[in-house]
Amino acid sequence: MYGEKHSFVGKHCPEKFIFGLNLYQLLAILAAGKVSYEFSKFTPMLPFDNILLRHLHHAIPLYLAVLLAFLHDNIVGRYMFFSLVDKFRAKIRRRVFVYQREDVDID
Repeated sequence: MYGEKHSFVGKHCPEKFIFGLNLYQLLAILAAGKVSYEFSKFTPMLPFDNILLRHLHHAIPLYLAVLLAFLHDNIVGRYMFFSLVDKFRAKIRRRVFVYQREDVDID
């Protein structure tokens, strides 16, 4: 028992989860779909005869989520969603600034 590795060590989430999407893409699209549905409850329809044009603005959060989920950042080499999450985490993390004053005698 001692020295043996657990069977889950080194295993990662499958790249393609459902419908060719990885788990993060699927969760982002599902969350944006929920936000779009809630958005459509309190915003009025547009004055068009076509049903797709009437509800076009309700899916704006879904459009943004799909764009971020599938847009690939060529500089870093990964999806824009992960780059934005990392930037957001860096922005909100707690920063500790250490300042040590040197003892200087002014006489």
